[in-house]
Amino acid sequence: MDIDPVQTNIDPNTASEVKICERFSASDSDITIRSSDGVLFRVHRKNLTMHSEIFPGEELEAKDDVDLDESSAVLELLFQFMYRQAQPKLSETSFSVLESLANAVEKYRVFPGIEVCRMHMKANAGMSPLKVIKYAVKHGYHDVCDAAAPKSLNASLSEARECLDMSCLVAWMIYRDSVMSALHRSPGIVMHRGGKKTCSAWDEFYAHSISAFAGRPAQVFDYARIIGHWKLRLSDCHWCLQRAGQWEATIQANLSRVPKISSLITL
Repeated sequence: MDIDPVQTNIDPNTASEVKICERFSASDSDITIRSSDGVLFRVHRKNLTMHSEIFPGEELEAKDDVDLDESSAVLELLFQFMYRQAQPKLSETSFSVLESLANAVEKYRVFPGIEVCRMHMKANAGMSPLKVIKYAVKHGYHDVCDAAAPKSLNASLSEARECLDMSCLVAWMIYRDSVMSALHRSPGIVMHRGGKKTCSAWDEFYAHSISAFAGRPAQVFDYARIIGHWKLRLSDCHWCLQRAGQWEATIQANLSRVPKISSLITL
């Protein structure tokens, strides 16, 4: 997403460069916000008050210049929700900026942006699922958490540990183990003609199917496509086809009993 240019001026008192966001550089502003990367936003208290539950706080009431923790990219998007103008196209925003913005609208209670950011974070669950889970848990969004959980299962334990707090990490591990257990319960036996329990066709089919899930737990939710692909190898064995069908039904039933991750976490 294109961010408006930053205007650079020279402060006559210090001879240092002053960076000002061109979109928010009102000559009649009554408060100046400085981003974490040093860009100034000259805005109006009435807009902050009208669209935020936090602005103006005591800090803003007492000062004309206020430093915030967010970057200029995030604040430019945040303030667009507080003015009568087209809202930002978040579909064109990088995930890192979207994540920071989604947390910022919650932090400052900027209600015009809260729901749209929630929707975009949910839509981006496949891009950075662990970070989406972290956001959803922090702000109590069960549906977002549950949408991201299946997509997070290919992450390593070290990646999950780095992103999630301990209670959320434990819930994630329980959830992942429940999903994997749905796959690894052995399919039942279908007796072949002559009393045989299996044949070489089944061994090949099962080996290929299981290998498709190895190291990729999220693939379990795609079991029907994977098993369906390798079932083509069983076309000459009616009994193995029947057994494969039973295996699919068992996985489906097992997955239906996997708890939603949100039920394992106190949101």
